[in-house]
Amino acid sequence: MLDLIDSVANEPAFYLDMDFEPGDMQFLKNAVILHARTEYEDWKEPELKRHLLRLWLTNFTFKDGDSQVREGIRTQRSDQGDGRKQS
Repeated sequence: MLDLIDSVANEPAFYLDMDFEPGDMQFLKNAVILHARTEYEDWKEPELKRHLLRLWLTNFTFKDGDSQVREGIRTQRSDQGDGRKQS
């Protein structure tokens, strides 16, 4: 199963490459996205070194859509049934 996930996640149709510039921010929800980074070579000069900060946020009152994720995506066809996406 892990080989299948790895294969699908590495298909160009399913991933997005991002180049970060100074001042860029990225927000990810780990429960619904796979993410990784490519290799990089850092500078020797301290003023040019990569400076990356990570912040973990939690807000228990934020409506984040988790209930929708658990119920599936509703379509006109599925609204008449149990709420699960029908193919």
